[in-house]
Order: sequence, then structure tokens, then C-alpha cells
Amino acid sequence: MAVQNGHLALVAALIDAGANVNRRTATKDKGGSTTPLMRAAGCGHLAVVNALLEAGAEIDKMSDNGTLPMFMAAEKGHVAVLAVLLGAGAQVAPTGGMGGFTPLHVAVQNGHEAEVKLLLEAGADVSIAAIDGTTPLHMPAQRGHLVAVKALLEAGADTEKVHLGGFTALFVAALNGHATVVKALLEAGANNKAVTEGFTALFVAAEKGHT
Repeated sequence: MAVQNGHLALVAALIDAGANVNRRTATKDKGGSTTPLMRAAGCGHLAVVNALLEAGAEIDKMSDNGTLPMFMAAEKGHVAVLAVLLGAGAQVAPTGGMGGFTPLHVAVQNGHEAEVKLLLEAGADVSIAAIDGTTPLHMPAQRGHLVAVKALLEAGADTEKVHLGGFTALFVAALNGHATVVKALLEAGANNKAVTEGFTALFVAAEKGHT
């Protein structure tokens, strides 16, 4: 609770008393059984994150379901925490849990522009696919986050990659009626004649009534 609530003095006292900074919680939440560093990263408590790292917290230690501090910071939009984690040696695209998704997937899904920029500058792979084939470009295309889509395109994202459903980012954007995203993808060279289950992006947009 001291970590989650950002009580730096209490955290420091517990560390000085020999508290295990890498012990997972006994109870599970959305992130599974988490470590103190995961909690602090997810809550955006930068000073606590720094204290835990200085005390030897393992930066790439996963929860029981594959969550990492990087994911928790990326999901909540805590760019300062993300920068500290990267500076301390966190993997920009960790392998393992989370179905093959990376912090970049999470950041673009939630439209966190500053985090997307930071991760791209750190060398994140813009076209890396999760186990189900989802690339970072699919995520903001589905939700209509135009700035994130443009950032990925400028970084060289592959517009023609498909996930297991056979959908390209263009098809997903058209399906959900995100006209500005569709336009950006087409301007970047996305194939508007690609067929998914017999349908093109134009057909599905027309069928849904997206003008």
C-alpha cells in the first residue's frame, strides 16, 4: 500500500528495514500478482520507482500473467516513469507474456502520444506482431487515434500486415468508421483493394454506412 499510494518516506523506511523489493503480491489484480515496481510504475509514482530501482528492484521481472513495469506505465500514460525504466535498462520490446504484445502496442492503443514518441525513439519495432498477428498499427487504427497512426506510419510501419482475422489496419479503420485514419493509411500507400473474407475496406465502410 505504501508503494501504491506513493508514500516515499514509508517506502524508504521499509527498504531500510530489509523489505524484499522483488516480492510479488499474494493477491491478484488486473496485472496478476505484481511486484512493488509494477505497482509504482502503474500509479505513476516516479520518486518511488527511482527508490525501488536504487534498492535493486528487477526491472524486467514479470507478474504471473506476464505483466511488466513497462506495460503498466505504458497503459496508464506515465511517460516520465517509462523514460526512467528505459534509462535503467528495461527492454523496449520485452518477450514473454502478454500474448506477444509490447509496450508500444499498449501505448498506441490508448493514444498516449508522448509515450509513443519515446518508445519509437528508443528503437521500438513499429511492425512487430503479437501472437495473434496484431501489429501496433492495428491498435490505433481500430480506435481512431490519428496522431498515433501517423507516428507509426512516419516510423515505417507496414500497412499490409494482417492479424489472424485477416484484417489489415486499413480494413479495421474502415470497419470502425475512422475516416481520417483511413485517409492517412491510403496516403501512406495502404492497399485499398486488399480482400478480407471476400470484402474490401471500401465495401465494409459502405455496408456500415460510414461516409
